[in-house]
Amino acid sequence: MGALRARGAGVDLVPPREPDYATPPGSGHVGAINALVAGAGGELVISAAGDAMIRVWRADTLQHVRTLRGHRGSVLTLLVIENLLVSGARDNTIR
Repeated sequence: MGALRARGAGVDLVPPREPDYATPPGSGHVGAINALVAGAGGELVISAAGDAMIRVWRADTLQHVRTLRGHRGSVLTLLVIENLLVSGARDNTIR
């Protein structure tokens, strides 16, 4: 899936890209955590950080479930709307 990039008064669709760097799946973030939200009715915790990664954790055990990649800059904000996760990052994209 692509991303949206704001440009002046318009919005462009940007194809997905690999981040500049990544931490191994199953490990914690590198750098500061910028955002935390609850998902799946409180069963999951979703974190975003300066390593350009979004990580999904089980709320009851804090066991790592999945790593979401795609941003090329620090992920600054997360929003959960029903079953949709939206992220915004320093790379000027919303995914």
